[in-house]
Amino acid sequence: MMDRYQPRCVTQRAREIAQEHPHKRSDEGGESFGIITQRQPLPQSFDASRGQKDVKIDVKGLRTVLYGTTAVDLSCLEQLVDSSQTRAIGLMIHYYCENCLEKSQSLREGLGKVMQDIREKGFDVLLPFKAGNLAMPESTRWRQASIE
Repeated sequence: MMDRYQPRCVTQRAREIAQEHPHKRSDEGGESFGIITQRQPLPQSFDASRGQKDVKIDVKGLRTVLYGTTAVDLSCLEQLVDSSQTRAIGLMIHYYCENCLEKSQSLREGLGKVMQDIREKGFDVLLPFKAGNLAMPESTRWRQASIE
């Protein structure tokens, strides 16, 4: 605790207060949190359409992907250094939705499949045409091993 800009240890007093006011909540989980449930997004939560276009994926600067009408905020990915990485992320999301979402058991498995396809076939797998304006996001490079 800070008291007039001076630190004071109040641990013992906090313990006394906690004992005076016991909680009525039952303990859960024991020594661990248990098994972490694998996430599986719902297909209807992804809609890349905007207006009359079935698929509209835009990049707005370095930190935002417009996926249909949804703005995906990437501001917490400090590894992004070029909009070509941001563009690749938008296309990876769409590729996941079209090719992996319903075929995979979990988000982790589906993203692993996306990364495998890109490693094997290059970025050409993400688009029906050749594009030279895509780059691998740094965060996916160092996380590749954990996805597999």
